[in-house]
Amino acid sequence: MPAILEGKVALVTGVSHDGQVGQAVARKLAENGTALAICARTQTNVEARAQELRQAGARVLALATTLTDESRVHQLIERALNEYRRVDILVNLAGGLTR
Repeated sequence: MPAILEGKVALVTGVSHDGQVGQAVARKLAENGTALAICARTQTNVEARAQELRQAGARVLALATTLTDESRVHQLIERALNEYRRVDILVNLAGGLTR
């Protein structure tokens, strides 16, 4: 990826225990100098993914929330803005597949 990602801030949703795509996207962004705010529904899952990213040297804010509740989405964005003062990139991978 180009150096254009260096110093940017990304909010990545759907980074959970089974969120292999979310984790891969977050990892690639971090490898290219992007600070991350990641979220999943449970704190245990999102913190485990954050720890993996931190061990690789990433700056990560781990947030547990559900995106089905508008007030919780506002809280998610507010916390990311409080931490980083801006969000440059949004990657929405929450939701999964239903049959």
